[in-house]
Amino acid sequence: MTGILSFQMRNAKPAAQKGLRDLDYVETLEDTLAEGKPIPQGSRGTIVDWVEAAHMCEVEFVEPFPCVVTMEKSKLKRTDDASLHS
Repeated sequence: MTGILSFQMRNAKPAAQKGLRDLDYVETLEDTLAEGKPIPQGSRGTIVDWVEAAHMCEVEFVEPFPCVVTMEKSKLKRTDDASLHS
């Protein structure tokens, strides 16, 4: 590969390769904690950043309380429900 395509492939974030991208709406597949408080399975948030080396992402939640949580992408699934921010 040469040129722009080669650059894009070498610098692609894991999100693009695994189907999740920045600003995707996601749902948690299991319970987790944030700031010592529970975020239950099924909570919905938005991917706001990636921690590439660890295959993790930062997810912003509005409910059950406003927070940003670093989560493994394997513990998330994409959802098309944009109502969480309306």
